[in-house]
Amino acid sequence: MKFDLQRFFFFGAGLAVLAGLVMSGLTLRQLPEQARLWKQKQTVLRQLQALKANRAQREATVRLFEDLPSAGAGPTPAELAQQAVPDASPSFQDKGVTAVSSNWSLRAVEVSFQDAALEPVSRFAVTLETQRPPWKVTGFRIAASRPDGGYGHVTLTLEHLERNR
Repeated sequence: MKFDLQRFFFFGAGLAVLAGLVMSGLTLRQLPEQARLWKQKQTVLRQLQALKANRAQREATVRLFEDLPSAGAGPTPAELAQQAVPDASPSFQDKGVTAVSSNWSLRAVEVSFQDAALEPVSRFAVTLETQRPPWKVTGFRIAASRPDGGYGHVTLTLEHLERNR
C-alpha cells in the first residue's frame, strides 16, 4: 500500500468542506437569535443617544444659568410693585427656598394686593417676567372687590432662580 499524496489532499479538502458546511449550518441556526440581539442593542443605542442629547441640552442650560448674575442684581418684587402699582400696598409672604442644584435655588414668594386696580397689577406681572433673571408667575388668584369692576383682591405666586452663596 503506497501513500498517495493526491488522495490525501482530496480527503483533507473533503473534510475541510464538510467541516465548513457543519459550521455554516450551526451559524445559520444561531442567526435569528443573533439578529434579535443586534436589534435589541440598536434600540438601546438609540435610547442612549437620545439621553446623551438630552443631557447635553441640560448641561448647556445649567452653563447658561451659571453665567447669569446673582438674583440680587435686579429689582425686587417689592420695588417693581411700588413702581407698577403705586396706589396699592401689597403684602409679601416668603414661601420658602428649594435647592434645584448645588449652585442654584428656587425661591417662591406670594404677593397680595387688596382692592387694587387690575390693569397695573397685570403690568406688574408682565414686568416681573421680563426681568433678567425673570420671576415666573406660577399662580394667580383674583376676586372682584367692587361691583363696578376694574378692582380686585389679587394674589400672585412667584418663583425665581437665584445663585446660592
